[in-house]
Amino acid sequence: MAGQLSIALKLDSYLKQVQTQAVQLAEATEREKAIERQKLLATTIDKIRQSLDIKTIFKTTTQAVRELLEVERVAIYRFNSDWRGKFVADSFKDDWKPFINTKPIVQPTISNDDDDDDLPRNETFVPISQGDKLWGLLVAYQNSQPRYWKDEEVNLLAQVGTQLGIAIQQAELLEKTKTQATKLAQALQDLKKTQAQII
Repeated sequence: MAGQLSIALKLDSYLKQVQTQAVQLAEATEREKAIERQKLLATTIDKIRQSLDIKTIFKTTTQAVRELLEVERVAIYRFNSDWRGKFVADSFKDDWKPFINTKPIVQPTISNDDDDDDLPRNETFVPISQGDKLWGLLVAYQNSQPRYWKDEEVNLLAQVGTQLGIAIQQAELLEKTKTQATKLAQALQDLKKTQAQII
């Protein structure tokens, strides 16, 4: 009996060691993934900042976020002044097709029920803001299987959404400046013609 009890205690001790090592390994793997995601996030933000062309910014952002979060679709939804809007950019996984061919409508719901946090959702989204103004939404979709969105994933998406808002604001400002420069150049040409006619 004593020998068997000794073996049982050793096995229990060994089992606890294996469980502890498994937890440590899982934590180390999760830390490595977090570090890799942070590196990819930094690369994504750099790519966003390198361009002032709005289409390039949208394409870069949606592709990078789709790869970063390993999702099937990433979309950018822009609000109009009447709070309606439209999708202005998408990136799809190669073999992914939407279930319905109609235009999807994003209807954000706010819930104070913390029990909903543990339920799988097909999409998650974060705001794209320009200062105090809500410009649109950055949306990530996972339809092929239930997805439990981790806080870290939503935080990464939020960081990209913040940088995207800044990049969009800069690109729109540049476009506005170019338009004004074109109008000023045209006004100058008109003024020169008028002066020539007066002379």
